[in-house]
Amino acid sequence: FDDEFIGKVDVELRDYLEAMEAVKLKAALKAAMNVSALGNAYLQDNRLDNKLLVNDPRRCQTVIGVALNLCYLLSSMLAPFLPSTADDICRILNAPPRTIPTSFTMDLLHGHHIGTPFHLFQRIDEQLVKELRAKYGGKQQQ
Repeated sequence: FDDEFIGKVDVELRDYLEAMEAVKLKAALKAAMNVSALGNAYLQDNRLDNKLLVNDPRRCQTVIGVALNLCYLLSSMLAPFLPSTADDICRILNAPPRTIPTSFTMDLLHGHHIGTPFHLFQRIDEQLVKELRAKYGGKQQQ
């Protein structure tokens, strides 16, 4: 199961690297977001919760390890687009910024201590959305 997941991540990572090399930034960002979506699905499919911890602690450790390393990969993939967010991810993971690898690797190993978590993003007030849309939205076709 994990090998299949990692294979899908590697496909997206190759697409990302090819897109970046060709300066196709929109395609590269899409590949990074696809990796993020794969990670969300991985957590959902594995039902990461207290029940997994109690019933299968070894599997729980594996899922958490893979998920943390996926976050580390995403920090490098998102760095060209969201540098401060990539830095924040590394700060939370208590890991140095990394180069973009050619395949998924497990760099954060058993015993690694993560930092203090915090929200990477904050909710944007609906009124501010309207103001920004009016200011930067251009002429919207009706």
